[in-house]
Amino acid sequence: MSENTTRNDRPSLGDRIAKARESLGLSQAQLAERVGIARTTEIAIEQDKRRVSAEELYRYAELLGRPLDYFLGLGAWADLDFKPLFRRFGEDAGPDGIEQSTLFEFESACRDYLELETLNGLPDRQVPDVGEPSSQSIHDAERLAGVVRGYLGVGDESPLRDLRVLLEDGLAVRTFVAERAGRLSGASIHHDKIGGCVLVTRASVAHMRFTLAHELGHLLAHRKRDGHVDLERAGRKPPEERFADIFAAALLMPTRGVRERFTSIREASQEISDVDVLYLARAFGVSYPAMTYRLQNLRLVTPSLAEQLRAQHAASPVGPERRAREANIEQRFPDSSQWEQLPERYVFLAFRAYRNELVSTGRLAELLRTDHDDAASRFEQYLARTDGAETAPGGSDEEE
Repeated sequence: MSENTTRNDRPSLGDRIAKARESLGLSQAQLAERVGIARTTEIAIEQDKRRVSAEELYRYAELLGRPLDYFLGLGAWADLDFKPLFRRFGEDAGPDGIEQSTLFEFESACRDYLELETLNGLPDRQVPDVGEPSSQSIHDAERLAGVVRGYLGVGDESPLRDLRVLLEDGLAVRTFVAERAGRLSGASIHHDKIGGCVLVTRASVAHMRFTLAHELGHLLAHRKRDGHVDLERAGRKPPEERFADIFAAALLMPTRGVRERFTSIREASQEISDVDVLYLARAFGVSYPAMTYRLQNLRLVTPSLAEQLRAQHAASPVGPERRAREANIEQRFPDSSQWEQLPERYVFLAFRAYRNELVSTGRLAELLRTDHDDAASRFEQYLARTDGAETAPGGSDEEE
């Protein structure tokens, strides 16, 4: 904490401006130019030696992409001080700052979620402590995946039909989706008040599902750390990344379930084709390459056959959807459409708070990451679709 931290150890206005500026990779001179003040004035503001006018405060909020509550230390912003994920970038960050700004928005979304739960009078929900693994071994990754499946009540063989909803309902892990941001593929962070938050960048649903499971592995195995950021890297992965990959594979493609389905295929045909692998991938909602690596790691196919299957798939001029239809392989997962940016429960809480006049239309628009008119329109559409029901997604006593 800097010298100008307030007496109760909460960041001052100057601290908050400085932190927001640094997270976007801006120098004091750059921010001062954009605000329309001298660099020396910016320095004085960050040191709390010069007051900030209301006009300047609105300008800071606009330029730094944070609500006024952040700078004033109100609501969720008053009680939380994330240890920023941004430090983990170092020189790996993209030159245009898009990765940092995406993480910046991720942090803001996590805080907004907490604000919505507080406004709606909901208690804090914590990610269960499953115990940090003693090593980064394959055995520990497989064991952790089994523990998570037990928490979710899905057994040791069933595919996970909707991982995003299951994790929110069963483990208090909230998932946000961002548009592609440089080499950033995912991030995760745990906080005692917020619980678990995961960011995945937009891709195919199968890819996002695996990224979510990968980040969950980091979240559970390393929850005491400041957080985790995944950047696409060439070359051999470090041990903790390999651990998260093994965990994700074991969670999404459980050993027993894969073995049983693979055995049934072998009983019908002695040779395994790329269409057979496609069937398994569709059954478990993962990508074709992910399934071939899982079959290889379970020693159900040899490394040479796995490589051959991957090459066949990559060389095929026919897309996987058409090949699945031609092979009469049904779509096993109902969530084949793209994931929404915000969790379904988050949107419900935002609409509920708005209906109960706990937030304004302007704040609703900020929460939904849209404009004023669209926020009001989406609220009306939501009421029409749900007939005004106030049951939170995942919280109904009735079966869907």
